[in-house]
Amino acid sequence: MPQFISKSSLAALLGSFLFAPALLAQEKPAKNYEIVCSYQARISNIDKVNHKGESLVSGHNAASVVAMIRQDRANVNKYDIRNREDVGDCGFDTVASRNQLEQAFHRLKPSPETIKAFVEGNPLIHAYLVKGKLTGQYYFFPRVVNEADMKKSEPEKQVAKPQPASPNKPTPQPEPPEKEASLPEVDLVVPKGSDGIYF
Repeated sequence: MPQFISKSSLAALLGSFLFAPALLAQEKPAKNYEIVCSYQARISNIDKVNHKGESLVSGHNAASVVAMIRQDRANVNKYDIRNREDVGDCGFDTVASRNQLEQAFHRLKPSPETIKAFVEGNPLIHAYLVKGKLTGQYYFFPRVVNEADMKKSEPEKQVAKPQPASPNKPTPQPEPPEKEASLPEVDLVVPKGSDGIYF
């Protein structure tokens, strides 16, 4: 399973938690957290309506974001409807498990930028399920990936120049491009909000 976040990035993220102090005070320092799983998904227009065709967007709010995430996982696991970038997840294949995802999501607060990306766009996300080792609390957060930055970090592919054919040797054929084994690691940036942590 691909991991999109380094242990040091996780420590920085969790060390900056400002919300739910009664719960999280029991969990600090950051080493008391672990990544349970992570996955990638594209939130597209098919994830913005339910199976009856009704819109899941109720405005620029967290409820719209979590409704789209739930529908994306239902599309992948129940209806076998996938976007090209969708990959398997953390076992959100039942209504009960998606209810738990929603509870874990609501322990965090999405930033206005995250909400806008979901409501107005079709973001690529890296999603994380994190567990506090002491309290057993789960936290779920999707990180919107800056795809322009991902493209900048990709190495340029070298194209072999054709060589003139030799009468004694066959012309070499270019090798097919290598497939990426996994996505690049993405560091999380978590700006602190006055009333809680934002993702």
